Parts: sequence; structure tokens; C-alpha cells
Amino acid sequence: MSYLERFVQSVRHNLAIVYACLAIPTGLFLATTTPPLQTPDAIFHVYRTFQVSNGGFVARRVGGSSGGQVDVALVDLANLMFPMATRPEVKYDASLRAKAVSLRWTGHLADAEFPGSAIYPAYAYIPQAVAIRVGRALHLSVVRSYTLACVFDLLVSVALTAWAIFIGRRVSLAIFTVGLLPCALMLFGSVSDEVLLIPTCFLLIAYADRFMHENRLLRGRDLIIGGALATLCITARPPYAGLLLLAFMPGLRFDPAERDYRLLRRLVVVIVTGVVSFGFIELFNHSAWTPVAPPRSISGQIQFLASQPMDIPRIAWATLQTWGAFYWVSFVGVLGWLDTHMHQGYYRIAIVALLLALGIPALNARLAERHALQNRCVLLFACLSSLGMIFASLYMFWTPVGKGVVDGVQGRYFLGLAPLIALALPMIAAPPPGGRGGSGRVALAAFGTALVLSFPIYSYLEVLRVILNRFYV
Repeated sequence: MSYLERFVQSVRHNLAIVYACLAIPTGLFLATTTPPLQTPDAIFHVYRTFQVSNGGFVARRVGGSSGGQVDVALVDLANLMFPMATRPEVKYDASLRAKAVSLRWTGHLADAEFPGSAIYPAYAYIPQAVAIRVGRALHLSVVRSYTLACVFDLLVSVALTAWAIFIGRRVSLAIFTVGLLPCALMLFGSVSDEVLLIPTCFLLIAYADRFMHENRLLRGRDLIIGGALATLCITARPPYAGLLLLAFMPGLRFDPAERDYRLLRRLVVVIVTGVVSFGFIELFNHSAWTPVAPPRSISGQIQFLASQPMDIPRIAWATLQTWGAFYWVSFVGVLGWLDTHMHQGYYRIAIVALLLALGIPALNARLAERHALQNRCVLLFACLSSLGMIFASLYMFWTPVGKGVVDGVQGRYFLGLAPLIALALPMIAAPPPGGRGGSGRVALAAFGTALVLSFPIYSYLEVLRVILNRFYV
């Protein structure tokens, strides 16, 4: 074995450890240096976190919206920090910092509206709720409790993502790269429900990858674990219901003798998981759901599309033309309240890193492919189904009736789905023993792997620069 082969093998075997070593420094910097509530929808998420930490697992209607009771100190913090959002000229200076740090938990509760998170399942907020509860028990200030929650969330997310990298095969390098993007680390070190959602998606995809690679039989225990992972994904983000279609991949073995596809058993797994998922969605929705307000209307949007079905392709194309670039940069990383951009060249380099992470596993001739074409079709259909439901749901619930583009879609919604692409790419045929091309393949894999490993170091330096410039300089 050449030294290049040893390098590639060493990286594969230790990728989860390398991930943790690279993710924690950047994540800790983001979690401790980003001012409080300066991540997307952070106010809604911290309100829901407090509600769960206080035993309020199901939200309710508040006024004309959804929400519940929160400590008035959190409301004061939100009022203090929200003016900083989307205003780059407002800095987290000593005066503002002193006011924020001085806020203490009061024990007095007030009604607050947080429709952006009230309907999400309580279990998606368990890590941050535990940390907030600990902060209150230790009589920490509101800001210190918030920071404790962010740091704890980061460690939980990194641990789950490292686990996914460890058990994955073809998808490990893709999960490694996506999990180190500034957007992912920003969310991991926040109080968002995506702290658990994104790593859970990674785990579900990694388990599917592992079982296909090893041709292992899916037993009852495995189906329960997979169903639980899928349920968390779907209840936290319902359009991810498309992930249920992964059960139909022929490469996943449901039959001990490998003679039968076992369609009925696959259908039962999908139906039961879907029913349980949407049962939980209804549980957390029923007392908090409020109709969308004008100019939005679900019935109005359905009538518009039904009367002009040929507008659907036009709307899809116009949406990609209008927002396509934003989807990419916000997938990679636009920090703060989507107001802190990286250097433009960074996004171009990120394209190279992600393409390498997706493509390098295709060079590994040791990774067997069974039912390759059928698996690929199911994977693409599952991915496209979830993407379609993301856009359709936001067109129904967030976009004004009859508008020619879909509003509200952000690149972070695609993070959990991205590793599916690595699983769907075809393997590159290995040269015959003694044939030409083997050494070139190894050299290409080694060079590409080195580039992928160096990208997070560049990311750390870029994150350091943009956070300091945005909030402190």
C-alpha cells in the first residue's frame, strides 16, 4: 500500500474524530461570540425553549397568533437585541453588552407570540431546554444561560454528526463537509430546533448507507430506530416526509433470504412511521395553530393554482432565477439574521469542497453497489419530493396569493438532505488488476481529500473575520 493509499485510509477511519476537532473550535467561537438572538428566528426559538424548560410542551393560541408564557426577562432581552438584526451599523458594543448581561431571570411570566416555533415538537428542544433549566437553577443571568444553551447544543450536535460520520460509508465525507459549513455550525450553536433536526437527518441517511453497504438485514429493532429518526425529522420539518421513501430502496434488505422485495413490509413501515409522525404534528399543532393572515391564504393559493396550473413551471423557474444564488450562499453560510455574508470568493471555494466531498467516495472501489440504478431512482425521488414539499408549503403558507415566485425558502432547509446526493452518485468503475489508472485514482482521491480537510481551516478564519467585523468592529 502506497503512502497516498495509507493517507486516504487513515482519513476514512478517523474522519469522525477529525470532524469533532475541526467543528468544536469554530462552533464554540460562533456560539460564544455571536451576540444573543442573532441567528435566524432566534427569538421564536428561545421563547419555545423556555416554554419547554418550564413544562409547557404544547403551545397555545395567544391573541391572534401562537405562543405561550415566557419570563419577562427574555422579552426584555428580545426588545434589546432585535434592533441589531439586519442592521450592520449596530454593533454589540460595551454599553449594549452591559445592558444585556445585567438581565436576570425574574420568575414573572408574560404571554408572548412565537408562531415560528410554537408548533414544533417539544422533544426537538430538549438539549437547549435542559441547559436553560440548569442556567436558571444556578442563578445565571439570562445571557449566560442562553450562551450555556448554545454551547451545550453545539456539543450535542457535533456528537450526533460525528456518530453519523462514523457509521456512514459513502456519505461520511459529505456529512463531514456539510456539517462544517458555517451555516450548519451557526445552527448547531444556537437554540434552534435544527440542533437535533439536521444531525438526525444525517444519522438516518448514514444508517441507510451502512445497511446497504454491509447488506445487513433490517430487523425489528433497526426499523424502530429508523422510524424514530424519521419521525423526529418529519415532525420538526414536515416536508422531510419524502425521506420515508428511502424504505423502498431495493438495496435495503427486508428479506432474510434475499429472494423477495417485501413490498408489503416496506409499505407497513412507511405507513406506520407516517401516521405516528403526523399524529405528533397534530398533537403539537392542535392548540396552537392559527390561520395564515392576509395577503396569504391557503385556500386562495389552491384556487389560484387550480385555475392556472400552467403557471406552476413558470413560478418554479422564476423562483430559481430570483432566489437561486441566495439559496446557495445561505446554504453555505450567511451568519447572523442572514445579514452577515462571507467573502464572495469563499462561496466559490465552497462549491469545489462540496463537489469533492460528494465525488471522492465514488472513487472507492471497495464500496459495493447493489441494485444501483433502482436505489438511485428512489434516492432522487425522495430528495426531489422533500424539496418539492418545502417549496410547496412555503408557497401555500408564506407567499401572498398569486405571487410569481416562492417566498421564504432558505438554504439551511436543504442541509439535512444534502448527503443524499453522495448516496445517489454512481460509482466509477475500478480499473482491472494490473491495469492503468489505479495510481491516478488514488492520487486524485488523496489530493481531493486533502483539499476537503483544509477547507474547514479556511472557514474558521473567514468566520472569525466576518463575525468580528459585523458585531464588534
